[in-house]
Amino acid sequence: MNKMISVALATSAVLVGCGGSSGGSGPTPPPVYHWQMAQVVQKEVADVASGCIVYGEVAGSDSKVWTAERAITPFNILFHDADGTVIKTITDTELAPDLKARIDTAEIPDGGFVSLEEYTEGVSNREVYMFSVQKEMLSSMTVNLRNGTRSEGCLRGSRFDNTFAINDNAVVDVRDEQRSAYFQTSYTPDANFVGGRDGSTDIPVKSPIPPRHDVLVTAFQNFDGERATQLEGYGFATSAHVFDKDLTPKDPLQLEYFGDQVFWEVDAGLELDAGSAVLVQRKNKNYLWQYLYPGEPLTQFDDAEISFWAALFSGIDSSSSWQFERFVALDGEDINVELPRGMEAIDDAGVSQSCAAANYCIDHGRSFSPADFAVQRSYFAAMNAVNDRLFVQTVVGAPAASQVIPSPSVVDFALGESLGFEISLLQGDAESETASRDEVQFLLSQSFDMELVDSNYAYANGMISTPDEQQNLLNAMMKQGALTVIQKQ
Repeated sequence: MNKMISVALATSAVLVGCGGSSGGSGPTPPPVYHWQMAQVVQKEVADVASGCIVYGEVAGSDSKVWTAERAITPFNILFHDADGTVIKTITDTELAPDLKARIDTAEIPDGGFVSLEEYTEGVSNREVYMFSVQKEMLSSMTVNLRNGTRSEGCLRGSRFDNTFAINDNAVVDVRDEQRSAYFQTSYTPDANFVGGRDGSTDIPVKSPIPPRHDVLVTAFQNFDGERATQLEGYGFATSAHVFDKDLTPKDPLQLEYFGDQVFWEVDAGLELDAGSAVLVQRKNKNYLWQYLYPGEPLTQFDDAEISFWAALFSGIDSSSSWQFERFVALDGEDINVELPRGMEAIDDAGVSQSCAAANYCIDHGRSFSPADFAVQRSYFAAMNAVNDRLFVQTVVGAPAASQVIPSPSVVDFALGESLGFEISLLQGDAESETASRDEVQFLLSQSFDMELVDSNYAYANGMISTPDEQQNLLNAMMKQGALTVIQKQ
């Protein structure tokens, strides 16, 4: 079903005084959102001032972290009509010094857009990078600028430590009542924090000592040297169980056994990858319960402390080339995973001038049915035939056979050589007629990779989210069983 966020208008009438005169609060005013402009940068952790936001550690570094600055670069905030025409421009100088754009949706027509338009210096040779969101998909967010020229200070916020100071000597022992073949430990659902071994003593735990929260331990009946299958027991280790393997062992962990098997299958042509797994949440922490392998059932236990269970099926549809991630909330019932019917490769999709309502649009090339999805994110990079410079744009809005491409304001644009194109889609809550903020922001969060912003990564314009925000979005999608798909040319 094609979902759009609707603005709810609430009216009420109340009788007051004598004679039945009436009054009321009237319609709810259209929402106002704020876009905070910033640039994510790498810095030595010692150089990040107190109070400045830290998103996490730079991959492969022991001393650098990702932080954000209120960077100055030439940009505009544009309001557009539904056909992509620019109807209002807010310049970067109007937003100084905090670089926060106020977006009053009352100023934007239904179906219209808001864009960040970032551009390079010069007049005739400008490169342009745009990030455009349809009115019905808008929310407050932090938006990345890809090429700041100077800083107006850091973005304030919480410091997130995603390294957890892992102690390489951290281990746990368990009571092996079933003579299990393999024991797995999970400190977080990230594979980097999952350990294990084929023995019940000195099982590696990727956590500090003591751990900051409980550690999941799962026991498997079979292990072939690579894959652990037939989960038969589990337990949560505390600081009373995790110890330094070079020191005196602590009490072994008692596991719970005898859960219920859940059988699952995927449609023909869907090929799963290593990201397919069962995730659980307990005491507001998520864990990787078990990896999923074709032909092997998953195991679920009745545990009141586990808030919810979800299976993540990740892979590619070999017949249509769509990469997919499907969440399935587990309720003990068997599972069949399928994609919407009629999904095709995007070979015939792309930027088009054959548009009924705009100068340019994204032609979906009959690669999907818009009615099957809630949110569409399209991206393209091309040479601007007017000035032979790079033009890059991301458009987020309601799924459509011809998605409008909002126009720039600082250059004239004519499509030249195509340098990149992709479409990503989200199918959300089947019971809702509207796309939620979480659904839109989850799709956006999947499309921004901090590890690539310092490279020549053309679509670094986009929403920045903290690990905690990403975790909240993930939890929401797990609970409602969301599907995301993406395909690139």
